[in-house]
Amino acid sequence: MPSTYEPIATITASGSVSDVEFTSISGSYTDLIIVCQGRTANAVTEQALQVYLNNDFTSLGSFTELRGDGSTATSSRTTGTSGIRVGYFAGASAASGVLGQSSFSVMNYSNTTTFKTLIARGGVASSSSTAAVGLFRSTSAITRVGIATFGAGNYTAGSTFTLYGVKSA
Repeated sequence: MPSTYEPIATITASGSVSDVEFTSISGSYTDLIIVCQGRTANAVTEQALQVYLNNDFTSLGSFTELRGDGSTATSSRTTGTSGIRVGYFAGASAASGVLGQSSFSVMNYSNTTTFKTLIARGGVASSSSTAAVGLFRSTSAITRVGIATFGAGNYTAGSTFTLYGVKSA
């Protein structure tokens, strides 16, 4: 059986950086998958990650997030935002060696007749797990995906971000 995930690019932070961006993404796949793992330098236990599509910082995004920490579950919804939350990384206050992971999909990213839907899951092993769904209200094909921390903060060296294209099966 042929593989349907094709690695496109990996970015590994070599120093403290505030965001990463995949650019010039080909429209030759059906969906995109981005897998992230790392920490931030902010003095928090965990810090939210947000995705920005096509370098668009207007208020075309919305997302619904579910979170659990082993004893409490919460949900939240945000509309009219420029960034769509896709998970969390461990912050500098998390135990040494603890990383955050996030994996999110952008469906029908190259379609020019529909809005774009994102589905994310992830967590920080020492604190929480999350699931989210997002909507980017634009019919433009996605050619750029930027991932930044929510609020101030930088990714630490060694944080990785891998972009995969999903080929039609």
